Amino acid sequence: KQWYQRRVRDKLEEKPQVMKCGRIGQRSAGATRPIRFSVRSTDIVYQILRKAKRLKDIEGYKTVYISPNRTREERISRQKLVKSLKEKRSDDPDSRYFIRGGEIVKAEK
Repeated sequence: KQWYQRRVRDKLEEKPQVMKCGRIGQRSAGATRPIRFSVRSTDIVYQILRKAKRLKDIEGYKTVYISPNRTREERISRQKLVKSLKEKRSDDPDSRYFIRGGEIVKAEK
């Protein structure tokens, strides 16, 4: 677990001091469990989240995702927003849609 944290931090070029770290959920065969970790300040959190999208371009890290901790209500709201986003993208493939600030934004391709 610790070596994996170090490798991801190295790839993101961030070296935050991790305060707490642990796996979420129950162990089961063939299932990957998320890792939850805490850092000292929200500034560090935002730096990590901004750089997290770089992982998809690095071989061996294409399936590693970093997302902020959300409350149950935030997760439900986000899920509805993503569903709506997917519908808009399929209805209008010539435009580019994305989520920013809790809203769906349209940008021409």
